[in-house]
Amino acid sequence: MSFHNREDLKMFIRKKTLESRTFSESNLTVPEMKLLCAQLTRTISLRNGINVLSHKLHTPVSFCRVDQIFVDFYTEYRQYPFYKKCISKECFYKVDLQKDGVLTFPWHKDRLVHFMKITHETNFNWKYDNLNHKIICIKPFDIYIVIGGNHSIFCGMFITGGYLPGTGEIDYSPILRELILTPKGFKTVEGNQFVKKSFFMKQNPETEDIFLLGKELIKNNK
Repeated sequence: MSFHNREDLKMFIRKKTLESRTFSESNLTVPEMKLLCAQLTRTISLRNGINVLSHKLHTPVSFCRVDQIFVDFYTEYRQYPFYKKCISKECFYKVDLQKDGVLTFPWHKDRLVHFMKITHETNFNWKYDNLNHKIICIKPFDIYIVIGGNHSIFCGMFITGGYLPGTGEIDYSPILRELILTPKGFKTVEGNQFVKKSFFMKQNPETEDIFLLGKELIKNNK
């Protein structure tokens, strides 16, 4: 096999790497797959925090909406009926910030440093603030995305620990059924149409494994 240029070689390697990362023959249990999703999610959140601390002021590009995780349905594909297919509903759960997978997006360096200093104080007790803290559970991965309270929740995750109640979830199963991950983006199951990865997914390669794990989770109807 010959390659005309470096990009062809890189794409070939990318394709083979993606094929090798299928979870269909991994024999992982549903709890193990969800645990992997949680750890991958925490890696993304930690990177977001580190990126903010390495900048002079803030890093707004790290932010991601719930409809932009894999594909940007908010701007790039607004015509897609995301919220009609990915049904939201009320439910009640409690998130353990020390172990659960939470996508948090601290964006202001001074705020993050402020909260980090506070949480290092003696006998500091991280508390839920019902006027500020808000999260949404994303099914079938059982990971969570922060809607409000990014800086303090980040510190709860990586410094103090704490518990955070939630009251809403959204199910990504229809997206997982309709799309197939490829080296360059996605293709639709019906019609074989190309769909771009979101900016967030391009910046965070862990989302590819989360997507693939989600494909396996829906096979188990979990």
